[in-house]
Amino acid sequence: MVHINKDLLSFLDDMQETLAQGGIGLAAPQVGRAIQMVTINIPPTDATTTWLEVDGRPATLAQIMPLNFINPVLHPFGRNVPYREGCLSITKVYANVLRRSCVKAILTLMDGRTVTIKCNGLLARCLQHEVDHLQGGLFTDLVSPEDHDKVVRRLRLTHPDAFEEDDPPHEGGTPRPGPRCPNATHAQKNRLTLREQIRSRLSCAFLKNAPAFHLEAGAFVIR
Repeated sequence: MVHINKDLLSFLDDMQETLAQGGIGLAAPQVGRAIQMVTINIPPTDATTTWLEVDGRPATLAQIMPLNFINPVLHPFGRNVPYREGCLSITKVYANVLRRSCVKAILTLMDGRTVTIKCNGLLARCLQHEVDHLQGGLFTDLVSPEDHDKVVRRLRLTHPDAFEEDDPPHEGGTPRPGPRCPNATHAQKNRLTLREQIRSRLSCAFLKNAPAFHLEAGAFVIR
């Protein structure tokens, strides 16, 4: 049984401090805690979120931010729309990602209340992006085949420590840099999907599924 106690609320404070350094959303697995907890803070000046309801009533971003929650259940809907995404877990890497334009989200807030949020725009996208992290996903899992090589090239430039010199040497005896995947042959490496390549290079805690909280009466600490 996991309680929402002072320790978790203190960890949430740390997450919010991290988010304030640059970003609009952060999931607990990204900072080493395999739990289904997310903090989102989208500026109230965002013009893309033109529809927002909380429990069936109109709301504004200013009224609900920062949005801190556990155990989200999402129901994305609407048309697929592209948007250039980045991530605090893979800095300086960006790519267009197709996601549904709207979301119905059932969220448990940190005071124990469960709310239903319906929205579009950046909030809908951010909810989908962060919940992907809770399931071990990255936005790079969703890039198009056309953007595959661009993302890999960008990773080589921005995360050189995620590569090792494991290919046979070329003329002059200098090894060629290759992806970190020691159990694959050179030909197999070339056939790896982007998802597999990312995971072979970034074997971090945030790539694992986060277990849901199990709540019981009186488990909440309200600040």
